[in-house]
Amino acid sequence: MGLDITPHTRTSSQNAAYMSYLRFILLPGEGRVSGIRIQVTAACKRSRGSWTLPASIRRPIISLRNRLTLARQLTRALVDIGLDIAASPLGRALPLSPRELTDRDRFERLLRSGRCGADPLVLEPQAIVPTSFVSPSSNCQNTIFEVSWRDHASGSADAPKTLFVKQPCADFRTRLFANVIGFWKIECAFCRNLAAAVPIAMPRIHAVAQHRSRFVLVMENLLDRPNTHLFVNQDLLGGVDLAGAKRCLRTLATLHAGFVGMDPEARERSLPLDLHPFLSPSLKPIMLAVNHLAIAPCQNRAPQTFDDECAALYRRALAHWEKLSAAWFQEPLTLIHGDSHLGNFFKTGDEMGMIDFQAAQWSKGIRDVQYFLINSMRTELLAEHERELVAFYAEESTRLGAPLSTEEAWEQYRGFSFQTLMTAVVSLGLGSFTDSDAVIRAMLERAVAANRRLDFATWLDCVIAG
Repeated sequence: MGLDITPHTRTSSQNAAYMSYLRFILLPGEGRVSGIRIQVTAACKRSRGSWTLPASIRRPIISLRNRLTLARQLTRALVDIGLDIAASPLGRALPLSPRELTDRDRFERLLRSGRCGADPLVLEPQAIVPTSFVSPSSNCQNTIFEVSWRDHASGSADAPKTLFVKQPCADFRTRLFANVIGFWKIECAFCRNLAAAVPIAMPRIHAVAQHRSRFVLVMENLLDRPNTHLFVNQDLLGGVDLAGAKRCLRTLATLHAGFVGMDPEARERSLPLDLHPFLSPSLKPIMLAVNHLAIAPCQNRAPQTFDDECAALYRRALAHWEKLSAAWFQEPLTLIHGDSHLGNFFKTGDEMGMIDFQAAQWSKGIRDVQYFLINSMRTELLAEHERELVAFYAEESTRLGAPLSTEEAWEQYRGFSFQTLMTAVVSLGLGSFTDSDAVIRAMLERAVAANRRLDFATWLDCVIAG
């Protein structure tokens, strides 16, 4: 069915103006979604008193619907942010700044109401003092607090001397973007419902609070854990070596094996479909709109890396999104980290752990594998050992009770490589919301090289052909 636009209530001049308006909002500039220039007025046909757009230009309409969904979500996010700003002076909004958490009674209420998982703090704080330590983050305020406890000496696991607290960042634009995409809600749901069951090392979660546009996560300060080393996103530029890559892959296999084949109802209770960035009925249109909008600015910022050929393949993949999504998300699914680059790992003793589960979702474990390898290894080193590393993960997964053949793992790896490219294109194209420019450019270069090396285009052709 075409889009129905009834013109009989308007004059001919009004109709002409209306069609010009449609042409503007449907296809700003060139017809970027379909890769061709379209004249909407000439293409429309009048039938039974209404205008119907022919099939040849319906695909841009889908983009319009996605854009409208994005606009609605932006409006909701703005309303939530505004309500929190209005409610803050009355004490009816979650604290936005670290300074607000120094109120002892407020902090105690937060700990009591947000208790969850295996590591709740049941003590009464006596003093809460923010330190000067700055923990770099792309979208959060990360603060380390020194804490003393009433009637308890600080320094034990039950009465830690410091706490790591995450809150929304101060930058309005990033807060708005985060509320539209929903990754803070994802991390809060993960920490509340799944963190205690995760079979790999991660920070202890003490309290979770999330309401409207704000959240607070109170967790273990890993800098106080003995023999622990944290990586940062800048470590991606140097890249991980082969031995380090295998340690991280072993950790990913352990995480994935712990949740593979989980009952769908249990999955929905712990991390609901509505929060899934690719499958959620509310988030999928936003994700598609954001990806369409990012193509042109990404090309402008990195024309030699993200060239016309790459952009055309990108649009082709988005145009066949339903088939692509069906190929990616075939059961059995498992819990994945979703943002599994080196900067979200840490080393504790002889094992690797993970932090920042803002993109946790139900997917194939190999999605984490390709995202980690493509982003975290230098292109030349990865190209030399890629099949070996994918086979290593498949063997580990099988050993841990989640059978996966090397051939199946490799085909999944090729297909999911497009998701790594999506992250880089959106991040660079829409202003590096998520990281430093140098890191994002390196991620884009590695993702483009991987898509070509793995011949994602042929994989996509096979999926489209069915």
